[in-house]
Amino acid sequence: MDKLFTIKFGSRLVSFGIIFFFLGLIFFLWNDWHISLDSSVNSEKAAQFGDFIGGIVGSFWALAGVILFYVALIEQRKDFLTNSKVLDAQVEALNTQINEFMLQKEELKLTREVFIKQSNTLQKQQFESTFFSLLNLHHLIVNSMSCKEHPQNNHIATDGRDCFNVYYTLFKSDYDKAKLQNSSSSEFEVVDHAFKKFYSNHRSNLDHYFKNLYNTIKFIQNSNLEDKSYYVSIVKAQLSNNEIMFLFYNIIVNMENIDFKLLLKECDFFNSLDKVHLIDQGEKHYRFYIE
Repeated sequence: MDKLFTIKFGSRLVSFGIIFFFLGLIFFLWNDWHISLDSSVNSEKAAQFGDFIGGIVGSFWALAGVILFYVALIEQRKDFLTNSKVLDAQVEALNTQINEFMLQKEELKLTREVFIKQSNTLQKQQFESTFFSLLNLHHLIVNSMSCKEHPQNNHIATDGRDCFNVYYTLFKSDYDKAKLQNSSSSEFEVVDHAFKKFYSNHRSNLDHYFKNLYNTIKFIQNSNLEDKSYYVSIVKAQLSNNEIMFLFYNIIVNMENIDFKLLLKECDFFNSLDKVHLIDQGEKHYRFYIE
């Protein structure tokens, strides 16, 4: 209401100025209607007319200009305040969006972590399913073993893991004979001859056994798990001392098992080997493995 009144008041002042301008023009020219280009200008009237215009009309217009300028400043100030509020609202909206983006980023990070954990859990479950299947197969292979030879009585058959007790006695016998018959040979040549002779007599049982062990260790080492040593220790826990002893001689004698030997070194399988369980000269035989 004040703004509209002020604008109307200023416009009226302008109108009054225009009206007074024409009234003054008529008043000063009332007696001089017949003005020609040849007639001289009445400087006194012209000065009075100029004073009139400057004093009255100019005052109206100056006041109107001040009023309208004031209105313009007020409006400009309102516009500045409005723009400032709009800008503040935009900044607030932008900050809200930034906070929402940060929350979304955090949610995406948490979702990604959950996904990675779920993926790792699934991979581990798949790994363990296969791993324990291989262990189960190992036990089936061991339980299916049958050894008809016996150090004391050839008529007594031995089954399962007890076969390795018989195998130890037989291998020790082959080793002692080889050592007597090849006294001039090196210790490695004696071991090589004795184990190969023993292995050829029991290949039907031992081939499948060692191949499954190789595949089990290889499966662990080729996985993406961080705790591989844990699963290797589970495998070692399934083996008796005699089984570990035969695994040891199998990889140091048979050159075709070089990949298996490297695999066992990679997982430190024999680092804690009790050398007492090796055939004779345990320390010397162990060097065949580390060389």
